[in-house]
Amino acid sequence: MNDFTGLHYWLELIREKYEWDAYAYWTNQQYTQLSEAIYQSTRVLISRNTIKNMVTKIVQGETDYVPRASTCQALAQFVGATDWETFKATIPVETLSPMPVMPEAVTQVQVESFQKKWGKQVLLVVLLLCMAGLVGWFVFLNPTAVSSRPYAFSIRDTVGIAPHTVTLQYDFAQHSDSSVLFDYDTYAANGHYEYKYLTRKNKEINLCYYWPGYYHTQLIVNGKRKGVYPVYIQSDGWMAMVYNAKYEKLEKPESLQPFKTIWPTYTPFDNRILDGFIEQGQLYVSKEKALQVRNLDVNYRTRFINYRPYKTDGDTYRFSMRFWHPNFAQETYCYTASVTVVGTKGVHVFQLIQPGCKLYAYYVFSEISRYAYTETIPGFEHTFAFPRTVTLINRNKHIQLDMDGTVFHTNTYTQSIGEIIGLDLDFKSDAAVDWIELQDGQGKVTYRDDFDTPVMPTRNK
Repeated sequence: MNDFTGLHYWLELIREKYEWDAYAYWTNQQYTQLSEAIYQSTRVLISRNTIKNMVTKIVQGETDYVPRASTCQALAQFVGATDWETFKATIPVETLSPMPVMPEAVTQVQVESFQKKWGKQVLLVVLLLCMAGLVGWFVFLNPTAVSSRPYAFSIRDTVGIAPHTVTLQYDFAQHSDSSVLFDYDTYAANGHYEYKYLTRKNKEINLCYYWPGYYHTQLIVNGKRKGVYPVYIQSDGWMAMVYNAKYEKLEKPESLQPFKTIWPTYTPFDNRILDGFIEQGQLYVSKEKALQVRNLDVNYRTRFINYRPYKTDGDTYRFSMRFWHPNFAQETYCYTASVTVVGTKGVHVFQLIQPGCKLYAYYVFSEISRYAYTETIPGFEHTFAFPRTVTLINRNKHIQLDMDGTVFHTNTYTQSIGEIIGLDLDFKSDAAVDWIELQDGQGKVTYRDDFDTPVMPTRNK
């Protein structure tokens, strides 16, 4: 989708949001209001005159017009998208047609010649017909300008510590009960994708998020995405859970499949380990402790997560972790280990496989990803029988992975993942983590945990 169409669609969203008339009737007061609202939301100042100039160029059909990159970024964030490219990608295929191109200005000489030949009255009639034609074309090319139905929507309490309740307040009285969807951006314990229809009857609902994550919730109205609303659920320190390695992950409902999110959170079972997983200098859940969990079989996975503001740029950092599998020699099935670094705009993920196992290795570095058997992704096979130190080094979007100081993979991406706000570690069976360290681009340690102090998670009141 080109930038002109993106700007046009953005203007339609603004008209719908504020229930304003056609662009030609916008006043300086409205432009000022919009400028101030954008600044309050994004902390980026776009002047009244800049917005007015943008509207004029769109109405005049200047298809090669593109504002500054920072302006486009702020426009996208104002309507709930993470960035301009993501916003353009949300525009449906059946989106608005290009704005009608305004006729060229008539020169004074042409007017005088026309008046002499036909007279002022005929000129007036012709001009009125031209204006009527332009209005007709505008309505024809922009059906949403006259058919869109107003609504009110807000989301509150979007930041908190798990479990945390988010409140939706809305009024969709002019919409059918099956036309408005709210996407939670998460899978439930039973594997079903979570979403809810917002009906005319209700005006407010509460949603409880039990598991930490950075959820890119979405509002879908009449088959079109109207906004993305981040919900940041933090953890009170490290949290641990165990779950069966084999599970059926159900797909999104058909109505939501066109609207992709960055990294939907999936919690197969709420088998949280409440205590005793940080002891003797390790982040660790013993096999004996794990198998006490109801309905857990011997082929299980262990997961540790910690969502908090790490105050570290996700596009230039160093993550290191020393880990191993204590029962490696006694077990016969294949081990895996995966690391997820979560940013506000994207993720970095990689999974390592025990040598000789027919399993998928994979990596995701923002927009770059690959899932394949290890023979086609060299370097991702490693033994976990003894303590290993894996490191992810990111130098301005250039990725380097190494094991015990030996580089085994490099890659490059372009789309920022934003600030780091979560760490998610996932292991086959009972891996132990000795320490974790995170450094910023200047080499300053922004987070380190040696797990020397036993911790029982407590909820801050």
